[in-house]
Amino acid sequence: MRAEVRQHTWDSQTNGVVAATFSLRLKGKPTNINAPGVLSFATDLPASQTVAAGSALTMGVVVQGGTAPYTYAWKKGTSTVSGQTSATFTKASAVSGDAGVYSCVVTDADGTVITSADHTVTIS
Repeated sequence: MRAEVRQHTWDSQTNGVVAATFSLRLKGKPTNINAPGVLSFATDLPASQTVAAGSALTMGVVVQGGTAPYTYAWKKGTSTVSGQTSATFTKASAVSGDAGVYSCVVTDADGTVITSADHTVTIS
């Protein structure tokens, strides 16, 4: 689509400031621009969960907006958890050492980064 100035008017005010008024005529076929929504969590992590030792430890997030594809990095405290790179964190058999505070860092294709709420895991 292109635009062209069809008419212009200059008006010099008494204080010397010049104001301009323009009319714009758009030519061509309209094109929709579908900008992605803001990257955010449709489902964030709950505040906490308790898991019995030996049971599966599972938690997950759902993101919306931004630009796919998304990358996921799960953290326990400030350390990245190796091998957990999807929207769902899964460990088949929880042990006492799995207790702690977890979060998920999501990055979209444009480099926008968001971090989930902290999620405290207790192993019983």
